[in-house]
Amino acid sequence: MGHFSKKKYLKLAKGFYGSAKRNPKVMIPKVHKSLMYAYVGRKLKKRNLRREWIHSINSGVREYNIGYGQFICGLNNSNIKLDRKILAGLSIYEPYSFKAIVDEVKIQGKIKEKVNSNKISMLEAYARKLIVDAPLRSEQADSQQRQLAEQQSMPYFFGERADVQSAVKLGLEKQAQIAKQLESIQVKNSNQSQQKQKLQQEQQK
Repeated sequence: MGHFSKKKYLKLAKGFYGSAKRNPKVMIPKVHKSLMYAYVGRKLKKRNLRREWIHSINSGVREYNIGYGQFICGLNNSNIKLDRKILAGLSIYEPYSFKAIVDEVKIQGKIKEKVNSNKISMLEAYARKLIVDAPLRSEQADSQQRQLAEQQSMPYFFGERADVQSAVKLGLEKQAQIAKQLESIQVKNSNQSQQKQKLQQEQQK
């Protein structure tokens, strides 16, 4: 890489940290390296932008049951001359205009829609038991469990091995006690719910 004048180097090194913006021995190689990165970045910017445009077009087109490849093939065979940058902007900010373009491309390109067999309705999901209605927990039980969970858990220990082992045993015992208390709370809640159900049944009778 050729050399520049000192003023040019100082201008290019503006914003560098420490002596890299004033000491020539440090500044010159840093400037050359930054110019190399800038050259590579100019190439990568175009690729990344094109990739983002393709992603946005693909996600917009799939709402109308066609693929990105089908859409681009139909677009090339139609009289619509719009590039990916404009189509990506329309898919994000002008969905109605984008839908009109997609419909026109379908007609001119004679594109067949993809039938998505994986989609099912809410009633079918309930029938297949993919969605299950579970009862909600009471707020009192949740508050009790939070209080128990907020108790001190087993910390990290530093020292002799015997001290550490004894501390670990104590921590495990505490955890076992907390687990037993949680189980007892859950049993109480289940018993209370059963009693409520019995009372409701008796009242209905």
